[in-house]
Amino acid sequence: MKKLILLAMIISLFFTVPVFAQVNEWQIANQITIAWDPVTTTDGGPIPVNDVIEYEIYWVKEGLPKDSVDLLAPLDVATDPQFTFTFIDEGNYILGVRTVRIPEGAPNTRLNSTVSWTDDPAACLNGETFGVIFYQIPKAVIGLRPSP
Repeated sequence: MKKLILLAMIISLFFTVPVFAQVNEWQIANQITIAWDPVTTTDGGPIPVNDVIEYEIYWVKEGLPKDSVDLLAPLDVATDPQFTFTFIDEGNYILGVRTVRIPEGAPNTRLNSTVSWTDDPAACLNGETFGVIFYQIPKAVIGLRPSP
């Protein structure tokens, strides 16, 4: 019976691994610029020249679910296929980008892709996933004096 309980505990550990365990490389930085390939239509064709393409920018701090991103406002919106993130709060971050297409002549129509996350091998160049760890810089010492 003890072996069965131990086996159940070991198996349960495999299902409690955090989402961020998929990250190949954590980069320590206070700022990072990510870039991506220009988008096409889902069948691989070009986006018509007069359509507007925007990229909604997201980040998720460790411990927060990525599937709730539809409930969140994007951090920013970019029009070029790159964006620079600047971090203020310490933590581990996964970054995300969602494409929004606004067809010419239909300004109230927004066609949204799913969010591509930096911990998803299918979304990352060569399957190399990544995340960012940000640490606050400590303040300089004050009160310098000769020691008695």
